[in-house]
Amino acid sequence: MSISRGCLLVEYEIGEWYCIVAIEEHDYDFKTFDIFGPTETEDKAFEKMSRQCCNPGCSTTITKENISDWEKGVIEKKYK
Repeated sequence: MSISRGCLLVEYEIGEWYCIVAIEEHDYDFKTFDIFGPTETEDKAFEKMSRQCCNPGCSTTITKENISDWEKGVIEKKYK
């Protein structure tokens, strides 16, 4: 089953991926979200999320070179 909501696959460091997924349906601003990781690959981050919650339907990949301060901040707040 999938529900339409925001999902980001984020490369924090080389070989360190996280999945940030909105909790509410139709939330693409990430008002509330869960983070899954760290994993070694983008695919493993998505799989880890998929085992624990409904598929978001699609995702956006953000590499280390393109990570924003917001994405860095939410990962560091939970995992660092």
